[in-house]
Amino acid sequence: MTARQRLAGLRRACAHNTYWLITALVLALVLVAAARLLIAKTTSLTGTNSVDVATIAATAKANETVCVEDLIVPKGTARIGLAAMTNSASARGRLEVVFRSAETGLLTPLSGPLPTGALNYAPYALPRILNADTAGSLCVTPIGARVSFGGAFVQQRGSARSTSIDGVPLTPADVSLRYLLPEGDSPRLIAQVARALERASVFEPRIGAALLAISVPTLVLLVALSLWIGARAETFSIRRLAYAACAVAFVHAAMWAVLLHPFHGADESEHFAYAQYLASTNQEPDRSAVSNRSPYSSQQIELMAALHHNSTILNTTSRPRWQQAWESRYRNSSRMVKPEVDGGGGSESATGHSPLYYAIIGVPYRLTGWIPYLPSRLLVMRLFNAAFASLIAGIAVLTAARVFRGRSNAACWAAGLLVAFQPVGASVAASINNDTGVNLLAATLCLLFLGLMTNGPSKTTAIAIGATSVVLPVMKVTGFAPLAVLPLVVLISARRHGVGPLLRWSALALITGAVVAAAWIHVASPLIGGDRGLIYNAHPTVAPPPASPPAQALRLSTRLDYFRQTFVPSFVADTPYWQLPGQSSLDRWPAYFIYINRGYGLFGWKSVDVGPNLLLGIFAFLTVGWMLALLSAYKHIRAGGKGIGDGLVLAGIVLSVLLLISYAYTNPVAHTDAGEQGRYLFTALVPLSVLFASGVFTFRPAYRVAAAGSMSAAAGGVALLCWLSALTGWYT
Repeated sequence: MTARQRLAGLRRACAHNTYWLITALVLALVLVAAARLLIAKTTSLTGTNSVDVATIAATAKANETVCVEDLIVPKGTARIGLAAMTNSASARGRLEVVFRSAETGLLTPLSGPLPTGALNYAPYALPRILNADTAGSLCVTPIGARVSFGGAFVQQRGSARSTSIDGVPLTPADVSLRYLLPEGDSPRLIAQVARALERASVFEPRIGAALLAISVPTLVLLVALSLWIGARAETFSIRRLAYAACAVAFVHAAMWAVLLHPFHGADESEHFAYAQYLASTNQEPDRSAVSNRSPYSSQQIELMAALHHNSTILNTTSRPRWQQAWESRYRNSSRMVKPEVDGGGGSESATGHSPLYYAIIGVPYRLTGWIPYLPSRLLVMRLFNAAFASLIAGIAVLTAARVFRGRSNAACWAAGLLVAFQPVGASVAASINNDTGVNLLAATLCLLFLGLMTNGPSKTTAIAIGATSVVLPVMKVTGFAPLAVLPLVVLISARRHGVGPLLRWSALALITGAVVAAAWIHVASPLIGGDRGLIYNAHPTVAPPPASPPAQALRLSTRLDYFRQTFVPSFVADTPYWQLPGQSSLDRWPAYFIYINRGYGLFGWKSVDVGPNLLLGIFAFLTVGWMLALLSAYKHIRAGGKGIGDGLVLAGIVLSVLLLISYAYTNPVAHTDAGEQGRYLFTALVPLSVLFASGVFTFRPAYRVAAAGSMSAAAGGVALLCWLSALTGWYT
């Protein structure tokens, strides 16, 4: 062996050791964060009646009795928390609280305070700790006071008695209750993980429960395997790395698919209803916002009622039903055949879309018609959706390979893992949502754009880009955003490969697009949905009352100012569009709230408190990574800037998506919440991941593998921490 060979081997060994040292340091930080999460004390819940506090559900005058019906109070409960507040407090006022057993009719008085001040959970103690799950009702009578009760509108079982005031039903409203351990008994989360997994398996088919049982070690092994591949990335082909990234993304999404309760993905109940109706009738549901039909079939309503859906959404205090008794009741009632074709009404979040995605996701629904248990069919559809979504991670690897031009396979692998381990992205992939369709097509179009610029015009790319450019906005209206960079792509390609070939390419792409559009409008859409297709699909809106003044169109300057204030704080006296609550200026920063808080902590609609420290850690990781990416771009430009057009196209896609989101949600009235969700940015997830991974080129070649490894370790660690946060936040 020559001295040069020995030196090369020494360098490889040094780089290998550096990789594992850096990844070990990152994983050590993850372990510290996991330990802090797991040693924290829980909120001492034995369960809830699965009703969130979204509004005042009922107000009782003095001596009126509110009875909350159809309860199963869990074994081990010592207190019942009642969401209530006093409107007219009296020094002599009190609440008479009684629990009535459904089996024996025995009345058990509870003791506790008159709820004063703001709406909160007032605890009422049982005479003794329950030694078994107990069905019954809670009746509350205010004496000498007027009391309001917090709750929400929910789906209720048709055979169940409704919550009432003096016998008058509140349907569909219900009052929120929490079942509590004895006062002072707050076990640590680490002692609750096994119980949380057991609770999460309720309403899961057997395969889902089995996957949940092995979920924690599976995720740990998945992160370890990803780091092992990253250490040897330079010895693998790009194609094999792309396949591996797809596999990692699928397993990660599958763990979210079994963790999410049925219909608790973002708008999943509406998306499922659309897919079920289309698959059962070959007709689109009603697009009208004032449809007189239910969006849901009787079959779906039966499951939603068993879940007490839709109150367990958009609030960190919510909990799903995790008692086995409710699943047993549902299994018994679902044996009776319920229609699956009597839905088809309009819904706010689904029926404005084209039937394209719903026809695709309806395939596994059609193939599983022999399965009587609806959650089983839902899980099959979720895994089918996850399989498609996992392709995005593979496309990220292939896209990075085109941009990085063989300089670092490890950086390409890191780009794939940044997609595969995005926690909110995995929760979207794990539920029925047409975001998957638009995200996959947008990633494909991005790869096609780079292929055109790198390899030059060809018939294949013309046909592929022409077709994808039409299908993308058909899938979802946000698909128009990536098309904004098409002129830039054509301009760069013309500069690299000549104007003449691009003119012929453009003609073929336009002809292909026109043919695909005509085929969708006149053939495909009528075939799968019964109606003529549209390229632009907008959500229906309810017409304002005749006396209402017409809404004024927002000026472009207003929309641009709204966009600017979302990302850049105002330092001059101008119209404020944002007044977000929060203890720090970072919490009140709209971009942080939308793309960090909601981009990494809003899983489906079941909101969970990821924790401010973890969010700050994610923010710090992203800030450092983007600074490195900018420094890498600067160094590349200084070195001659070969291929800089690829980066401009990727950045252009990100900017166009951000602008479209801001344009759609511009509100000239100062608001304390945001309609935007972090998941809307996932249309540009591949460009974001590739640009972020480019930060490894800030370092010398010997240390690029280690830099990519730190990104991969951080991405995998965040994925594991967010999954654990969701598990313990929803089921403890």
